[in-house]
Amino acid sequence: MEEQKGCNEVEWEVIPSEKGTNALKIGKRAIHSLVDPIKQAELTADTLIQRVKKGGCTYIVIVGFGLGYLPVALLEKGFTDFVVWEPFPNMHHALYPFQSQKCAQEIVERIAFNLHDVVTKLKQYFQKGAKHLLEVHPGYQSFTRLEVKLLLNYFHHLHRTKDQFCFSNSVVCQRSLEVLSRIPFYPTIDDLSGNYGDQKAILVSPGPSLKTCIPFLKNRKEGVIIAALQALPLLQKNGIFADFVAIADPNDLSPFLAACSDDYGYALTECAVHPVCLDWNKERTFLFNLRGRSSYQLLWDKMGVSSMEQPMTTVSEVMLVLATQMGFKQFVFLGMDFSWKEDRYSYRAPGVEANSQDNMEQYFRIRLTPSETAFSESAYFASARYLAVMSKNLSEKGYALYQYTEGYRNLYARQICPEDILKLLAEEREAPQVCIEKKVSQGMVSYARELIQACGDSKHQIPGLAPSPEWWHDANRMPFFDELALENRSVCSKSFLQELEERSRASSD
Repeated sequence: MEEQKGCNEVEWEVIPSEKGTNALKIGKRAIHSLVDPIKQAELTADTLIQRVKKGGCTYIVIVGFGLGYLPVALLEKGFTDFVVWEPFPNMHHALYPFQSQKCAQEIVERIAFNLHDVVTKLKQYFQKGAKHLLEVHPGYQSFTRLEVKLLLNYFHHLHRTKDQFCFSNSVVCQRSLEVLSRIPFYPTIDDLSGNYGDQKAILVSPGPSLKTCIPFLKNRKEGVIIAALQALPLLQKNGIFADFVAIADPNDLSPFLAACSDDYGYALTECAVHPVCLDWNKERTFLFNLRGRSSYQLLWDKMGVSSMEQPMTTVSEVMLVLATQMGFKQFVFLGMDFSWKEDRYSYRAPGVEANSQDNMEQYFRIRLTPSETAFSESAYFASARYLAVMSKNLSEKGYALYQYTEGYRNLYARQICPEDILKLLAEEREAPQVCIEKKVSQGMVSYARELIQACGDSKHQIPGLAPSPEWWHDANRMPFFDELALENRSVCSKSFLQELEERSRASSD
């Protein structure tokens, strides 16, 4: 499927700098100095070369090409061991007349437009002892969250054998202890795997377009709804039953819980969510896990249950992964806009929007079509683009994907009108019965007890290690993933050990 030229990319413009050379703005943000872009590139190149020497690195991976001033500056300073990943090929080709033409052949050899090409160009550096420096081109940070996550994920797997995960390099944090005291008593997503092969999954996100879908969704005859918790209040307000509710955000989502009733089927809950969400109707909850380095990961691995390692950003991608794991082969995407034109929270229940504002980078515009734009932001933009990557892989395997959106169009899902929802979901079909009987393993309870005690006695600290997966949590926004101070570990451990024992006794009654 060919992408429309310039669509699903950020807005950009070329403007003259004070020194007379061209400068570039992406999403209204300056990628090069508006005064002297050449000088800025030279200074940035000097800084990168110094960091390479200081850190003992072998090569640099730069995300973002801009007008090419930085790669040219590196080459002119004699540094040749780098690869540049430009994530917006349409923009790059349109910018060709404005780009620096110095070192043109050397640049062609080092530029890539997708992860596969990046890895191919990096293979020359993968000898024993090679060390990378990952750098985002100045100004690209808000737009390349996906590329950074994909690279972090790739390098993590590449070097995994050198860094085996064990207790001594796990993060001891409060959320780890909260999770360890609960995990043994819940069924997991593996208990639902493979049961829905002949069903259609309706994946419902809380985008503005969801309002338009409500009348048609209400009158459908088939389809299993998997809805984000953030979308559940609107569904329930309109009498639409959600078969499953996906809860993946580790922040406190109690405003959404307060806007919901218990009239839903089952919850699919990430094991490190806020305890209020984890304990919400726990008798109807299945857990899943986004792999990280918190101590509870050791218990999850011991249970032999699968973990998600995809570089996901929002609940939308999570729902698609969950649905494929459950066995679905047909998907209808609703409310997955990842952008908005006016009021992004107009569909939410009163009082909810005030407690759910994202503390993210400033909003920017993206091109939906050659003549239509909308607002987006870093997390949503990354989510939409990765969902398209996942959809491409599924469509190539014969899965059927449909989408209605008023925002970012998934180019690998067939675009439908709201009226088409009734046509797609017109056949009476009974969904499988869900069995949620959980037999608590005393062996897992014992192992959880050992880990909680070990956390209380631990003296190790992980300097410089992000306290949560780079591709999921933003450590700056989630202090509950920060390491516990050594002097607080023992008291905190005893408290959650007591909770574990209470749950263990209750499960035996």
